[in-house]
Amino acid sequence: MKALKNPLVAILLAVILVGVMTGYDELFMNDTERREAALPKIYNIPLSEIDDFPDHPFQVRLDEDMDQLVESVKERGVITPITLRHKTDGRYEIVSGHRRRKACELAGLATVPAEIKELDRVIKIHEEIIRHIIVKQDD
Repeated sequence: MKALKNPLVAILLAVILVGVMTGYDELFMNDTERREAALPKIYNIPLSEIDDFPDHPFQVRLDEDMDQLVESVKERGVITPITLRHKTDGRYEIVSGHRRRKACELAGLATVPAEIKELDRVIKIHEEIIRHIIVKQDD
């Protein structure tokens, strides 16, 4: 406990513990590096490694809107990454972006840009329902 007698060490420990910094590495980062580290990390994930979310409350329809989305993906790619979570078997489960994933599949792409989050199942269901309500209000 001698280290805590040093006020600088005590302050640094307090800053880390209250969440201002998420790890010791941040102690040696400048402000720009901290901002970049806080940005979401986007990965190109193979479609073959993504499983459906079994409790997904809505269906992906193969309609005219999907045809337009497929054409958009072919022309411009996926603008907004999908959201995935890790599964215990090493695969991924889709949380949000079911239509974008299907559009990538129909467009013949092998991967989809995705942000990977650590979420439990209850949070996923609520986020998906809220997101759907917001999208419907924008229509």
